[in-house]
Amino acid sequence: MTTHVLFCCLPQEHDIETAHGIVHVTMCGTPRQNRPVILTYHDIGLNHKTCFNSLFNYEDMHEITQHFSVCHVDAPGQHEGAASFPAGYVYPSMDQLAEMLPGVVQQLGLKSVLGLGIGAGAYILTRFALNHPSMVEGLVLININPCAEGWMDWAATKISGLTHGLPDMVISHLFSKDEIHSNHDLVYTYRQHIINDINQNNLALFVKSYNSMTRLIRSRTNSGASVSSLDGNRSRSHTNEGSRSRSHTGDGNRSRAQTGEGNRGRSHTDTRMEVNNTNADQNNVKSMEVSC
Repeated sequence: MTTHVLFCCLPQEHDIETAHGIVHVTMCGTPRQNRPVILTYHDIGLNHKTCFNSLFNYEDMHEITQHFSVCHVDAPGQHEGAASFPAGYVYPSMDQLAEMLPGVVQQLGLKSVLGLGIGAGAYILTRFALNHPSMVEGLVLININPCAEGWMDWAATKISGLTHGLPDMVISHLFSKDEIHSNHDLVYTYRQHIINDINQNNLALFVKSYNSMTRLIRSRTNSGASVSSLDGNRSRSHTNEGSRSRSHTGDGNRSRAQTGEGNRGRSHTDTRMEVNNTNADQNNVKSMEVSC
């Protein structure tokens, strides 16, 4: 009789000190020198477990995780069991959150990464890739908002904050109006997670940082490689218009990023990042083109 043994690598959690504070990281698998590591970054109101567990537990993903290690990054104070920051703590800006990632890559000894980000995490990974292209092989960006908050968005946030609590504001970011009214069970599940599993004080700081992010602008690397930024109009879903693609959920109309079925919703900016490696000189920084 043949005995089949299943080898399971337990995730390893790290608290990594960076130039802008400590960041909680969960490493799954052992990095291989000749392959990049998949690096994930979650949206506001979520952490790596609620944002990505359903995706990486999907049967078809096992073929990928057999060959690639995964590094999950939780924004400061957003992981399960996180303690409240002390009074007077200044939460990192979105750009500073991106500048934490080179320290993560270096301290974990990673050669390069493939970024997978949703919402706020997509913005952070894009900023990281634009500033440090030599560390990034490519990006998968879902529901990215490349633009800084406009005056109307800022006003809408302030006005809604007068009548709705933080969980309601986050729910309105994660779901469209139609989904909030039609998918009560799913919205309730996420609302309970936001209330019970995320430190509310820390979440409020992360949301404030997200609402204060700067616009991604065109730049060039030191090597002369062209780097195009994400320019375009703000997604309508953040202004409570239109319908939104489901990238976070396990139910309803879902993004192809998790299901592989159906067409992706157009309520968010569709983004493609191409990373072209030059074989002539390995020291040349990769050139990146980001188009909306």
